[in-house]
Amino acid sequence: MLLQEIINHRLLICPDDNTEIIFENDKLLCPSCGRYFEIIDHKIINMLPKEPSNFMVQQNKSYYEGYIKEFIKPFQLNENSFAWGAPEIVPEGWKKKRFREVSLLKELLNFKWKGDRIYLCDFSGGAGYYTLSYSDLFSCVLHCDLSIDSLSYTYLKSKLLGIENILFIRMDYFSPCVKNMDTSICLDTLIRGKEHETFLLTKLIKSIQTNGQVIVDFHNYFHNPLRRLGLLKENFSNNKSYTRKEIIDFLSSNFQYQYQLEPFIQEISQKNIFNNTIIRFLFPATRYLVRIFSFD
Repeated sequence: MLLQEIINHRLLICPDDNTEIIFENDKLLCPSCGRYFEIIDHKIINMLPKEPSNFMVQQNKSYYEGYIKEFIKPFQLNENSFAWGAPEIVPEGWKKKRFREVSLLKELLNFKWKGDRIYLCDFSGGAGYYTLSYSDLFSCVLHCDLSIDSLSYTYLKSKLLGIENILFIRMDYFSPCVKNMDTSICLDTLIRGKEHETFLLTKLIKSIQTNGQVIVDFHNYFHNPLRRLGLLKENFSNNKSYTRKEIIDFLSSNFQYQYQLEPFIQEISQKNIFNNTIIRFLFPATRYLVRIFSFD
C-alpha cells in the first residue's frame, strides 16, 4: 500500500511538533501529541495543523482572509469540485501556457536537473498540472494543497487516468508535514513578497534530504515591458514579480546553497528552446525557474 510505504520511509511528520507519523490500528498517529489524522479512500490525508498560521495577517489581508476560508472548510471529498486553473474551466491559451512550463520542467528533470527519482512533493499541487504529468518520472508523488476542492478534483482525475502512485495531502505550507524528499517543487506561488518567499523556501529546503533539490519559479518583472510603462493595464498589481538581478540577490543573501536559473518563455513551445539564442533574445522570460541544491 502506498501510504504504508510512505510511513515506512519516514516521510510524514506532525505539522504541530514535527514528530514522525506512525501507523496504529490502520490510523495515522503522532506519538508525541496523540493526534490522529483522518484518511479518505486510503489516498487523501488531512494533515493540517491544529491552528492556522497568522504569518500573513499583516502583510496581505486579502490573501490571509482567503487562506482562513480554505483552512476552515470541512475535510470531505467533493466529487463536483474543480481546482483553480483546472484545464476544463480555463481558456485554451491559458492552458497551453501552463502546459508549456510543465513540459519545460519535465525536460529539465530528464536532462539537466537530474536527481533521485523516488519521492516528489508538490507543496502547492493545485489542479495537478505537475503531479499528474510527473507521476511517470517518480516512484511516489505527494500532491499537497490546502484546498480540499483541489485535492478532490486531482484525486478523482488521477483515478480516471489510472495513476496509482500519488498520495494526496491536505497541507498548510506554513506548517508542512513532509521530509526526506528527493525533489520538492512549488510553482506559481512565490508571489507574495520577500518575507513570504523566504519563509516558504526555508520550509521547502527542510523537506529535502541531503542530496535532494528544490524547484520553484519567480515571475519576471520585465515579462511585459508595456505594462511597466503604463501602456497596458496592470494585471499583477497585488502580487510580487522580480527582475533576474533581484532573484539572484535574494537567493544569495538568504540561502547559502547552490542554485541554477532557467528562463521560461510562455509565448512559444519549449521544444528545442534550450539552444535557440535568438528566441531567448526576442522574448523576455515570463518566469525564472530556479533549482536549489547541494544541502550537505
